[in-house]
Amino acid sequence: MTNLKSIAHLSNLTVLDITGSDNLTSLEGVEKLTKLTSLDATWCDNLVCLSGIEHLSKLKRLQVFSDAPKVFPHVSCLENLSLLQISVDKSLPSLNDLFKLSNLTELEIDFTESAPCLMDIQQLKRLKRLSVFGHCGIDNLHALKTLINLERLELFACDNLRNIKGIEFLTNLTELNLQSCENLASIEGVGCIKNLTKLNLSECSSLLTLSGIEQLAELTELNISHAQSLKCIEGLQHLKNLKKLQAFNCSAITDIAFFNGLNKIEEIGVSNCDFITSLSDIKHLASLIKLDISGCKSLTNLDGLENLSLLTSLTLSKCSALNCLRSIENLKNLRELRLDGCASIKNLDFLSKLENLTHLNIDGCVALESINNLSSLTQLKFLCLGKHSILSDTSALGGLNKLEYLHIAGKMLTLHLHLDNFKELLFNAPRIDVYSRSDRLAIEHVPAEITQDFDLVAFEDWLFECEQQGIESPKSLKVMLLGNGRIGKTQLARRLRQEAFDETVPSTHGIQIHKFHLPDSEVELKCWDFGGQDVYLGTHSLFIDQRALYLLLWHPDFENNDQVACEQLEMRNRPLSYWLAYLKSLAGDQANVLVCQSQCDSPECDRPAPIPHPPPFPTLRPLTISTKVKDGLAVFLPSFERVVKQQLERNGEVWLPKSWLAVELEIYSLSKHRKQISFEEFEDICSDYDVAAPMTLANFLHQSGVLFYRCGHFDDHLILDQQWALQGVYLLLDRKHVLPQLKACRGRFTLGMLEHWIVQHHLDSNDIDLFLEMMQQCGACFKVDETHYIAPDNLEELDENDAHQIWQQARPDIELELHFSFLHDATMRFLLSKIGEVAKAHAYYWRYGCCFYDSKHHVKVWFQCELDALGNELLSNFSQPGKIIIRLAGSQSNQLAKHLLESITKAHHLGQSPEVNWIKGEPSASKNEQQERKQTKPFGDIGPAVLPPVKPPSIYFSYAWGKEEDARQQASDQLYEKLKAEKLNVFRDKNSNEMGSSIAEFERQIGAGDFALVILSQKYLYESAHCMKELAFLYEYSQRQQSDFTKRVIPVVLSDINIDNPIERLKIVKHWKLRKNELQVLVEEVGSESAGASSVDELQLMSAFINCIANALAWLSDLVTERQQDLQVEATLELVKSRVEEYMQSK
Repeated sequence: MTNLKSIAHLSNLTVLDITGSDNLTSLEGVEKLTKLTSLDATWCDNLVCLSGIEHLSKLKRLQVFSDAPKVFPHVSCLENLSLLQISVDKSLPSLNDLFKLSNLTELEIDFTESAPCLMDIQQLKRLKRLSVFGHCGIDNLHALKTLINLERLELFACDNLRNIKGIEFLTNLTELNLQSCENLASIEGVGCIKNLTKLNLSECSSLLTLSGIEQLAELTELNISHAQSLKCIEGLQHLKNLKKLQAFNCSAITDIAFFNGLNKIEEIGVSNCDFITSLSDIKHLASLIKLDISGCKSLTNLDGLENLSLLTSLTLSKCSALNCLRSIENLKNLRELRLDGCASIKNLDFLSKLENLTHLNIDGCVALESINNLSSLTQLKFLCLGKHSILSDTSALGGLNKLEYLHIAGKMLTLHLHLDNFKELLFNAPRIDVYSRSDRLAIEHVPAEITQDFDLVAFEDWLFECEQQGIESPKSLKVMLLGNGRIGKTQLARRLRQEAFDETVPSTHGIQIHKFHLPDSEVELKCWDFGGQDVYLGTHSLFIDQRALYLLLWHPDFENNDQVACEQLEMRNRPLSYWLAYLKSLAGDQANVLVCQSQCDSPECDRPAPIPHPPPFPTLRPLTISTKVKDGLAVFLPSFERVVKQQLERNGEVWLPKSWLAVELEIYSLSKHRKQISFEEFEDICSDYDVAAPMTLANFLHQSGVLFYRCGHFDDHLILDQQWALQGVYLLLDRKHVLPQLKACRGRFTLGMLEHWIVQHHLDSNDIDLFLEMMQQCGACFKVDETHYIAPDNLEELDENDAHQIWQQARPDIELELHFSFLHDATMRFLLSKIGEVAKAHAYYWRYGCCFYDSKHHVKVWFQCELDALGNELLSNFSQPGKIIIRLAGSQSNQLAKHLLESITKAHHLGQSPEVNWIKGEPSASKNEQQERKQTKPFGDIGPAVLPPVKPPSIYFSYAWGKEEDARQQASDQLYEKLKAEKLNVFRDKNSNEMGSSIAEFERQIGAGDFALVILSQKYLYESAHCMKELAFLYEYSQRQQSDFTKRVIPVVLSDINIDNPIERLKIVKHWKLRKNELQVLVEEVGSESAGASSVDELQLMSAFINCIANALAWLSDLVTERQQDLQVEATLELVKSRVEEYMQSK
């Protein structure tokens, strides 16, 4: 639907919700819906025309995320409007059009990049709720003082809000939300608002005190989470009506004894309070209903909880020392219990009496030995398991007849479910939602291809086929050959198939799959011969696991990280220790691995295998082989046969429907002379063998590697010859023709270039679409527009200047890191490709990273994969730890962060799940998480990249303060106010100091600002060390380059100084050198310890600015053509405005 003409006939419609209509470009037709009272058009990303809404005279509620300049002309005549929600995406000069909306009672505005003066809102006398996000021009509340009817005020992420002066006029306020106002230092005055019931100060990282809060006798809810600068919480004990307190990651919480005075408290949330060793101090809080004390690492028991009989929700996540749950058995009303990350809990004995428990999370209880006690929790609806070592007896799950949701987390979880118990769980309970992120979810007899990323429908299809068609337990085993290119894998595969050594056979590029039997053995071995690159791993999740046997080849000549020629391709060698770490990250430390030194054609070639200590695998077996000499496998074969037998016993008996095996045999036969078949042809084959669910079987054969199939791709064909389909991928590794061109084009190529490469390599140009699609499926490239593609491996390294053209020094609202014990190249390549194919051309890309402005969420996105610097231990083991950095700036950052995390978790299937570290912000819980997970495909909620809105420049004052009665100080104050009235982002250290901000921090910020208005005077140059520091920061941040320095500095030179010749400039240098020497003598006399760190730091800083004074003043002298006897406000104002105008035009 691109417009509303199709519903224009619904003349009686009163409420219309078209949220998320991505194809909608206009509201044409809405003018006929004259009875509409409510219209919600949020998240209509392509809506550019709002013409028509001006005819909706009865409209009372309007919600639309669109450019305010386009909205206001149509909205201003809607006199009955009571609620307006808009997003201001571009610079907006004023909010004048709001004057006419005199009946407005609720206003929500998201200022993504602009900051029009809020004085215009003063006319909205009836306003009861005001929500403002991201306005960078608010530093206090005086602009809102006329809104005396205001009941709810929400100022999110208003970075320049430093105090709440003016709040005393808003006497009807009941709710105040100042979340993420990072520079808010004081809430002085809040005590005047006697009716305040809710106060949110979370993520106010500069807040120092809660002074005044003790006067809020009616306060019922308080949030001070992540207020990291808060030093004390004096006054909280006076809040006798407080019912809800959230103080997560709040360092000011040093004692929970003060909770005792909060007799009406119903909900408490604190975290990471290592001083908490006991809960006895809160045993008198008889009204407590919900308690969250996650991350309290010194808590060992729950003594004190037994008296909290009303408790319904208890969160003890990551209380790693907690080892006794005794007191919990008395909490008869408990319905929700979170024990995830409680690594010391060994049993759940005290849970058996919690007969009302409906939600239980024991993910990460690694010491847990049994879950048998769960059988008594008959009301349980939600259960999360994971990251346990081994839970062999899961029979207790069979009796949980009300279970609706079973979450099995943890990439390396080994969880064994008996098939009969699992069937009972599925069919005796309501239809259960099983969600698994585990490589090791093992249901007895069920193939791992079915239980991986558990699909209940696929399991039911398998079970139905087994019951209808009968089963077989084929004796087969996957044998994986891994190692560097040209090391001998292909020749070993030939010898295992009883074929002779043949040096004319080319090396494997991609993957080759062969079936064979050992002599006198019924076991079918499926040999997977991998090339030296891992580009194929991005397409499958089950290539490498504990059920396979691994032959890892090495040779002394290949023990390096060199880029080498492998026939026509360029590949990188990796040492044996790297391959071992690589395997361990994918298959776990219980995998069966034979380490084979290849090309040992004579005994003199044998060398000890350079295996790290301790060995990464308990069953590691080093051997030597030669595929060239006749008896070269004499030592290898007995060990190989013994390990094959051992692995088959470990894998156990796997059931496959006879019909599935018949179809697989048919596919294998077809693959000898067919490259691909249509899905319709596959369905016909399935029909011949009475297979009821062809799609499930196709996915099973894909995951088991028999063929390649992705529903909807390759014209919905099944690829039988995977080596043929991968030829396009390996084109990008051609060192002679392709790589030089890719590097010259900075990783970019066109369809024409690809077609030329295909012809050069004597491939069929008719297959270009298939090759290209396989390249995209592997993450080897992604499409950015109709003709252009990007190959992530060939992108250049990060250029900070290019990235910051988009990021524009934004402050992230969300910042998180995903830490991987082994960050695979395939993971980095694949994730960047998945993001890039959605973000498209207007993002900036570098090798495994990107930065863009998301058009859907109006959020700046920074995504970066980064390998860790290796310490000695990791270097010797050639591991590859790394992290993914995500930074988001914008009002919808939290929603996008949640989606990106879920997408990475779902798309990443190589190795262990990452450890997520929230640097800034915190995860937001979804009310309907299960539904969202099913409906949104990975990275599907990202908006295409567009050019970011031009951000008004920051202008910092650099001048020497004077007394209030001083004429120059008064002129400076007047200039500051006039610049603010021009809607410019102006900052000065005088205001920072008044609001409690650090002057040192301001001095660093001025160096990084867009402009600095430098007012040079006698006092500036001879008396103020702070001013000279600011000048030094400007000099250093310009990298000592005159052109950059003069672009950013707006100088005003007063007539009481002379900087026009070297002699006068050096007099200033001499003056500060004398001051420095004087300070240095004093420091030496009293000693550095007595002088204090600040004095020593002052010396170092003086050295820095002394060395740059002469150059900086010479450059300033060149810029200035006239001197002002006194500060001329109007002239300086025009000078600043002209420089800002030049800046905006250049953007």
